[in-house]
Amino acid sequence: MPGGSLHFEQRARREQGAVLLISLMFLIVLTLLGLSAMKATTLEERMAGNSRDYNIALQAAESALRDAETDLKGTGVTVGRALTITTFPVNLIGSATPSGCAAGGLCIIVNETTQLYKTASVDWSTSGTTSVQYGQYTGASSITGVSAQPRYVLELMQFADGKNK
Repeated sequence: MPGGSLHFEQRARREQGAVLLISLMFLIVLTLLGLSAMKATTLEERMAGNSRDYNIALQAAESALRDAETDLKGTGVTVGRALTITTFPVNLIGSATPSGCAAGGLCIIVNETTQLYKTASVDWSTSGTTSVQYGQYTGASSITGVSAQPRYVLELMQFADGKNK
């Protein structure tokens, strides 16, 4: 069939790579879809990681609160300290700076508007003595998954009526 092969050659010359062009366009569309799916997955992983970090930090803060309560009650597993009003740095009362913290995270403030934890008198660093590391006086085991163990201070508040709380 000599006529059949001639017909095939004429048809091949007319197409001139249309299938190649369509397949390249299809490949570009698939690549863009794959990239957007990968970007969405990465974003979802970051959000899940941030949510996990938030929950760990919240649980660490709650644990520090419980640890401070145990320290205050003196019911820790290790030999705790007996906290009374006289344990707090009462020598600060009547001084030029009546509010402040002493070693062991014991602080005193003279009015309810003072936010002592925001001042420079509390050292929140890991080697700080004016704040207490989680488990220091209670024997609680370290919290895993946090970059640093939580810290707390105990504040003895003196209100305008002169009573300690």
